[in-house]
Amino acid sequence: IISAYRNYSSHKWDMIYERLAARYQKEQAVEIHPGDMDESGINLYYWLCCQRKEYQQGRMSEEHQMKLQNLGISLDPGQDAWEAGISSLREYSRTFGNVNVEIGYTAPDGMALGKWVSHRRGEYRRGTLDENRRKILEDLGIVWSPMKNDEKMKRELLDAYFKEYGTIHMPMHTVYGGITLWEWLEGKKKKYRKGKLNREEIDFFNQYGMIWNSSEEIWERNYQAAKDYYEQNG
Repeated sequence: IISAYRNYSSHKWDMIYERLAARYQKEQAVEIHPGDMDESGINLYYWLCCQRKEYQQGRMSEEHQMKLQNLGISLDPGQDAWEAGISSLREYSRTFGNVNVEIGYTAPDGMALGKWVSHRRGEYRRGTLDENRRKILEDLGIVWSPMKNDEKMKRELLDAYFKEYGTIHMPMHTVYGGITLWEWLEGKKKKYRKGKLNREEIDFFNQYGMIWNSSEEIWERNYQAAKDYYEQNG
């Protein structure tokens, strides 16, 4: 359908443009949505799709580019969205010193920056992220797999805790290195009891003497104390 709009005469193009310009004068904006038709029956949405394709393929004249841009029409919405996103991410980096944006974060300008970053990670995993854009994001310090990075950091903290205290049996709600390390360990124990921890994880924690079932360990310890008492006192 779109191809039918590519071979319009210059007169026809000017006619459509004048109607859009009139709309701009009246509403101070030109918003075209799927199904939008003008009074002569021309599908404006398909027409605009055609114009954007012409522009992206380098076949649009500078005159037509300028005319449409003067109406506030984006000829490459994807590129515009990318530039807005990367600009917002750079501002975030200047403010917070990193680009570890939580998915629910909204920038001061109203941009859903957390979701934007999440979509870029999705593109990276699918192999559809443009190479230049990938490099720009990596130069800013993006972490493509934040969960893996988070796990690595917590393992390093656990090792540091063990070296400092000689054990990983820590008090409830222990915070170490700014991380609630106790809660992380409890989460691993729950996964273990449900059979959801893989062999590599089990072996990693076992090297630190992990007690997988605290209640059972306490029972055994108290039983041994009772047994020792019995043997001494009858």
